[in-house]
This record gives sequence, structure tokens and C-alpha cells, in this order.
Amino acid sequence: MANAVTLSRLAMIPLVFYLIVYGNNLVAAAVFGIAAITDLIDGYVARKLGTVSEFGKVIDPLTDRIFIFFTVVAIFIRFDVPPLWALIVMVGRDVALLIGYYLVKNEGKKIEVIFVGKLATAILMISFSLIILRFGPAMIFFYIGFALYLSAGFIYLQQGKKLVREGRRVL
Repeated sequence: MANAVTLSRLAMIPLVFYLIVYGNNLVAAAVFGIAAITDLIDGYVARKLGTVSEFGKVIDPLTDRIFIFFTVVAIFIRFDVPPLWALIVMVGRDVALLIGYYLVKNEGKKIEVIFVGKLATAILMISFSLIILRFGPAMIFFYIGFALYLSAGFIYLQQGKKLVREGRRVL
């Protein structure tokens, strides 16, 4: 059930992208909001029903990265925010984490999701909604989420680096 919710969010990404770039701001924000809320629902459902799976542990954060990537690119195309440098840094952060994920996975290790990462994602989702709706303080929320997003990325990379080193020492 939870994986179906995650996969529905993944399936909504092209629609969200299209609506942000070409659609009515209110409709785009509503559909984006529905997709963003599924991120809260899938984890809750998995824990509540006791159906947390290895597939879900991989697909949920991957879907989050894809969702954030396409949303921020669509917002950049339509509204010319955030600045290009911030967009590049966000994409670079996620590419680095994906590479790190595979390195850690190859060592047979796992990195657990941290609160700062969840908070960063939540604040970025709020900021994206506010940007789509053209609400004044949207960029303040964006930069708070952006700073937390980078902080979480740094923490994940440090944890991954430590796990890989520990794994190599054992072998």
C-alpha cells in the first residue's frame, strides 16, 4: 500500500512539471500539494501497517529527489527562481548523494534518513507551493529549506564516507 502511494507520486511528476510550466498557478499548486502530501502519507502508512520494505526504503527517497529536481526545474523555467547557482547546487547535491548511495550499498551498508533531511524536504515543498502561488515570503522559505537540504546532504556524505571506510577496514 505505502509503495503504491510512493509510485503514485512518481507517476504525478510529469503532470506537476507540466502544470507548473504551462498551467494555472492555483491548479499547479493544488496538484503539487497533493503529490507532496503523498510523501507524508507513504511513510506513515508503511509504519502503521508494518509494511516497511527494502523497496520502499529505496524508492521513497529516490522519488523525493526526482520530485524535487523536476519541481525546482519547472519553477526555474516558469518563474526564473531560484537563482541558477542554487539550482545547480541542488542538482549537484543529489547527484553526489546518488553516487554515494551506490558506493555505500556496494559495501553492504545503509544510511538511515535523518530528521534534518526530512525537515529540509518539507520546507522546500512549502516554499515551492508558495513560489507557484506567487506568495511574498516564498524565497525566505526556499533559502531556509535550501540551507537545511545542503546540511543534510553534507551529513549523509559524511556518514557514507565513514561507513565505506569502516567496511574496507573490516575486509
